[in-house]
Amino acid sequence: MVTIDSHQWDSLDFKTQIGPLLFNIYLGPLRYDYTHVSNTYAQTRHDHSLYEVHLVIRGTGTISVNNSTYNLSPNTLCIIAPGKYHVVKPDYSSETKLANFKFNYYEVKKYPEFLHESQEKEIVHIKKTLAEIDHCFICNAKHIMDLIEQIYSEINTKSIGYYSKIQSLLSQTIIDILRLVSPEVKDNYIIPERSDDDRRSSLIEGFFDKNYAIPGITIEHLAEYLNLSARQTSRIIKSLYNASFNEKLTEIRIEVAKDMLLNTDLSIEQISEKSGYSSPTYFHKVFKEVTGMTPQNYRVSGGHSVQSSK
Repeated sequence: MVTIDSHQWDSLDFKTQIGPLLFNIYLGPLRYDYTHVSNTYAQTRHDHSLYEVHLVIRGTGTISVNNSTYNLSPNTLCIIAPGKYHVVKPDYSSETKLANFKFNYYEVKKYPEFLHESQEKEIVHIKKTLAEIDHCFICNAKHIMDLIEQIYSEINTKSIGYYSKIQSLLSQTIIDILRLVSPEVKDNYIIPERSDDDRRSSLIEGFFDKNYAIPGITIEHLAEYLNLSARQTSRIIKSLYNASFNEKLTEIRIEVAKDMLLNTDLSIEQISEKSGYSSPTYFHKVFKEVTGMTPQNYRVSGGHSVQSSK
């Protein structure tokens, strides 16, 4: 496990994006076991230019914001808006484990390409909820604690994709906190429909899966299925597979044939027919061009007994 010195935390750049809102997250180390540290932690009232979230994972204490004081206990959370004076006082008579992080956000000028315009309403709700926060104390935030623990685990283990995982967890954390702050806000956000290109991609894959074994199938059949011209269909296939219709069809047929050669006792003639080739001779020619081996040699190389073509 890799540990991070306390002075290194300020240099760590954690960012996550929710729609057009880019959040800068200032994550600090977990603070724990206050029975062995000085009683000076956060004794002075202070404020920040950022939103601040305090979480109690273990132990007790109090937090005072403006003129309100709240008792801290495991799974409690307090989010405090910028400019609000507060003080956190852990209970030093028992082991206490606290986490806190700060964040600000700004709106990027250009939405990501994948963002659907209908998400704007959802973003308005998020901005409105943040703007209305003075401070909010939440008694049961166990699932937020679990997310925070996962974030620290990812930071320490540094497994593949850990930074992307941290960004995802931070987005979940912010959204879930806002849901706790304003549980009455319900979005009527509709999940966007797939674009025409995305839908056509699925249709094309389905077409190949269902029709590869039909001899004489052509791009015109696919174009008619998609209600497009053959030229439009050809461009779409090229963009999806970097191949022509015939090249993609051949690839699928040969892959199917290879599977049958290694995993069935069908004859070469039967495999040829089931792969979409009406002529075993032509199947033999294409298979060798693609794989560099005859169907019989390919079968033998896979450890199966040779089946003579009839």
